[in-house]
Amino acid sequence: MFHEIRAGFKAALHQIEVVSNNMSNAKTTGFKRSEAMFEDLYANNFSGSEVDRGMAARVIENKRSHIQGSMIQTKQTLDMAVSGRGMFMLSPLPGTTDLAYTRDGSFSLTKDGDVIAFDGRALLDVNKEPIKVPMQDSEGRILAGLEVDYTGKVLVAYGSGSQSPIAQVGLAAFDNPGALKAGGQGQFFETAEASMVSNVGWQDRSAGFGRIESGYLEGSNADITEELILLMRAQQAFSAGSRLMQAETDITKKFLA
Repeated sequence: MFHEIRAGFKAALHQIEVVSNNMSNAKTTGFKRSEAMFEDLYANNFSGSEVDRGMAARVIENKRSHIQGSMIQTKQTLDMAVSGRGMFMLSPLPGTTDLAYTRDGSFSLTKDGDVIAFDGRALLDVNKEPIKVPMQDSEGRILAGLEVDYTGKVLVAYGSGSQSPIAQVGLAAFDNPGALKAGGQGQFFETAEASMVSNVGWQDRSAGFGRIESGYLEGSNADITEELILLMRAQQAFSAGSRLMQAETDITKKFLA
């Protein structure tokens, strides 16, 4: 009995940790909530071999939901949200080789014309090259306008001149996004179970890419009310385990008295 109660404790604690993380990121741009997945284990499995004591339940994995969050208007040109399928591609950090992928489209323009994420990773185009916005044109005219249209085309204007495209924001699509490796801060990394199927964004209509909404950010897909309900259930399970543990202790003391 003690081992089964302990397993229940561990399951409830894990659920509390997962839900608490979802709640703490309910306002984090591009955050994707996780759900703790469990399985019941029995005294004997179907092959006839015994299951270790204390393994009445165990965590299989944390399943991450990539359902789209709500759109938040910011009116900032380099704030971008993907309405539909697709993730922004970010360059590797210095000393690393892995691209990062994210739904957090909060980007900024450096004085050198680099479009970067919060950690300095560069936003990549359809060729997986960093997007560069020249601060002046060949005639010496200063950058006067910058826009991103719904296809991801980056448009610039210099002086009193008209707009012209300089880059195309790339988007990546994966065959199994739930298997991407989470890297924190809304960033994900490719795995063998989640391979990229396309990276050109709007240009590849067959991959079902969504449109880019400039001036918007995608909010977290964690609903604080739903997470509170899950947290209360996990806390109730933990409390029930505490009462069972106390009852087990009292019974043991009586037998040993």
